[in-house]
Amino acid sequence: FNFVGRILGPRGMTAKQLEIDTGCKIMVRGRGSMRDKQKYF
Repeated sequence: FNFVGRILGPRGMTAKQLEIDTGCKIMVRGRGSMRDKQKYF
């Protein structure tokens, strides 16, 4: 099952909306998953 596609896909829920609904911070890890590395580290 493609969880990343469900979170970030064009028809999937956005990570921000999932964070609001669940109250959890969502980080997608893996090569190429973060666009601006300086922003996070």
